[in-house]
Amino acid sequence: MVTPPPSGPPEALDPAPLVADVYLDERGRRCPLPIIALGKAAAQVPAGTVLSVRSDDAAARHDVPAWCSMRAATFLGSIDHGDHTEYFVRTAQ
Repeated sequence: MVTPPPSGPPEALDPAPLVADVYLDERGRRCPLPIIALGKAAAQVPAGTVLSVRSDDAAARHDVPAWCSMRAATFLGSIDHGDHTEYFVRTAQ
């Protein structure tokens, strides 16, 4: 299931599945480690890069959108895969 950002209108996306430029597998890691990994990856890629964070930590549901707000990144949405959720983030322009 794809969920829109938690507040405000979602960014206009192609109806095709979300695709990332960089994938971070943070399954099995608990808060704050997935967000730390996201921050490190975002610092190493060009502006506008789409990152995927795969996490089974329930806190990521709130932490990823909050990180985006603090870093002027765009939370593109998430996909529930059952045993984990995949979060999509576009780095700040």
